[in-house]
Amino acid sequence: MPSPPPKSSSRPDVFVFPIASGAYSDASVDQDGNPIRKRRQHAKSRSGCGTCKARKVKCDEQRPRCRSCVSRAESCLYQDQRPEKRKSEYVSLRASTSKPEHISLGTVMPKSASVQAPRSQRVMALREEKLQIPPTPLFPRGELSNLELMHHFTTHTAQTLLFGSEVWQDEVLSLVLENKYLHHAVLLLSAAHLNFLHANTSPLSARQTELQHYCLTMAGFRGALSRPMEKRNQDALIACSLIVLQHCWADASPASSEEQDASKPCTVNGLFPLAAGLRCLVLSTWDSNVGSVLADRVCFKQVKPFPWQFCNAAFAASLELFFDLVFEVGHGEYASGEDAFSAQIHHKQASERLTTVLSITYDRTDPECASLGLDVARYLILWPAMCSDGFRTLAEEKDPASLVLLLAYALGIERILPASFWWMHGKASLMSRELVSAVGWKLLESVRVAAEERDLEHVFDVVLGGIIPW
Repeated sequence: MPSPPPKSSSRPDVFVFPIASGAYSDASVDQDGNPIRKRRQHAKSRSGCGTCKARKVKCDEQRPRCRSCVSRAESCLYQDQRPEKRKSEYVSLRASTSKPEHISLGTVMPKSASVQAPRSQRVMALREEKLQIPPTPLFPRGELSNLELMHHFTTHTAQTLLFGSEVWQDEVLSLVLENKYLHHAVLLLSAAHLNFLHANTSPLSARQTELQHYCLTMAGFRGALSRPMEKRNQDALIACSLIVLQHCWADASPASSEEQDASKPCTVNGLFPLAAGLRCLVLSTWDSNVGSVLADRVCFKQVKPFPWQFCNAAFAASLELFFDLVFEVGHGEYASGEDAFSAQIHHKQASERLTTVLSITYDRTDPECASLGLDVARYLILWPAMCSDGFRTLAEEKDPASLVLLLAYALGIERILPASFWWMHGKASLMSRELVSAVGWKLLESVRVAAEERDLEHVFDVVLGGIIPW
């Protein structure tokens, strides 16, 4: 007689049959027919500390610190002890000056309402609430975003620069996407223009924005210059060089020249080296036999030639005699020897190129002469690049005749160019004051007396008469 099946060791009072192979399986017993022990159902606690929740371990919920956090020497913070987040009634619209971010528009519900209120009530509240935009401006006061600066450049600043707005909007801006340093250069000039327009009300942060873009421009520009010039980057290099040169003109603060070298006029410190650098870039395009749109415009190619018809030939001849007289009076007893002869050649070359533009006469307020103003401004800003290195050396050594010629150059900018060329007038006025101080009233009086003796007093009155106090 077969023996009965063994009883379960866990519960001896329960008798079950073993489960045959392929038979129906009961979830309440195991393979041997023993009852399966089930865990008692319980509600999961959600009031544990944040540290235990993060580690996914059970928390004994002791206050102020649970045993697990005490044993691990960790901070123990419960939900009701956490500082509440700042409740916002509106959507925070923030503009980044470095990278544009996606902006989410919507009404933000208070924290208490989003936790305690049922979902249906929250949905209804969102439907009933209208989108509220704070009355504050999109950008904080005094903080200029890249978007604002680029918009101002395309709508206002580009119209006041060399070559006109079409060149900057159609040709230069297309290069911005491929050259980050040129992008910062465009924003730099736009920030400088805004600071000029709001000189009395411009906050400190606006000046800092201009300085930030200047540093980024120069760092990237130096890196680009260290690499070989190619067809795809030559126009970007020339455009950046033009912008840096125009920004140097726009910076009319006396501190800028004092930081460089207080012993030299501001013209020699900044304008001559930058203009010479632009000349080297343009000449590099000629050596590579690669066409460049900006290089041709700088050299008056592919555009109408210089408007010689507006030059007064009689006054130009008198100007040449006057600048020869300036050299004689400026050098005095040193106007002899080989060094004086070499200096006279450099002085003659610079004065002849300056005579061309100073003899122009036209109505600056006439709208029909707007294009003429662009040609004159182009010639004036490139005049330092057309001067020889010898003349630059004479100016650095404070040669009296060279300083008087520079003074006539600065005063000619104020006299000839329209006020729309804001970036040249401020620097020209600063140059005039510095050069008068460097030349001295004694030498200017000697030049005036010598001009009277040679019937050139009218030339003196036009070129230098505006600064004489008597």
